[in-house]
Amino acid sequence: MRIASFDIFRKDLLGYPIWIEAVHDLATAKRLLLEWADRSPAEYFVFNHETSEIVFDNAVCLSSARS
Repeated sequence: MRIASFDIFRKDLLGYPIWIEAVHDLATAKRLLLEWADRSPAEYFVFNHETSEIVFDNAVCLSSARS
């Protein structure tokens, strides 16, 4: 059984992370993040368990959409 390496989070109105789901690879995480963002606009990010870093987010997409 493989352990998911990536978690997808959404930031709430106060900036706190809300866990959405866990996936095995970054490509899937990016695709799902963009699907979530399309259905429910907000700031989302992908966290990598192996590096303990945020490896993808949609903040740039959000800021350009607002301008």
